[in-house]
Amino acid sequence: MKKILLLLFGLFLLTGCSNYSNIETISYNDLKEKIENKESFIVIFTNNEVSTEDGNEYDYKSECKVLESTLNSVLVENNLNAYEVVYSKLTQDEKNELAPTIYIENYGIVFVKNGVDSSILTHITDYQTTKYDIKSRLINNAFITENTED
Repeated sequence: MKKILLLLFGLFLLTGCSNYSNIETISYNDLKEKIENKESFIVIFTNNEVSTEDGNEYDYKSECKVLESTLNSVLVENNLNAYEVVYSKLTQDEKNELAPTIYIENYGIVFVKNGVDSSILTHITDYQTTKYDIKSRLINNAFITENTED
């Protein structure tokens, strides 16, 4: 039993914090390096906070898990990978430094082409986004072609 637990723990450490097979958790410095190297990639910013605004409570962590699960399903179906950056762990200085390149408020999926945010209009920030919507954005941002299998 101990060997199985150690094996599972080792696998967890190797795969990072994300519970999803096609999403790798990276640090802010790794993200910055990808941008500086003008790479094209998909990044999901997650948020582990619960916030109260205007008397309403927002459970960003639960919403992020729903969005991350939907994204991972589409990634698996299309043989793609994405990166996760935990937005709630970024310092205010890191958020400010990131803002001119990638603007994100709480959480969401961003499509980066050649080190540049493709467009704030293509961000996905609704946790109720469907697999179809994500796939459409992948097509629009040239990560997959329209005739990719469903």
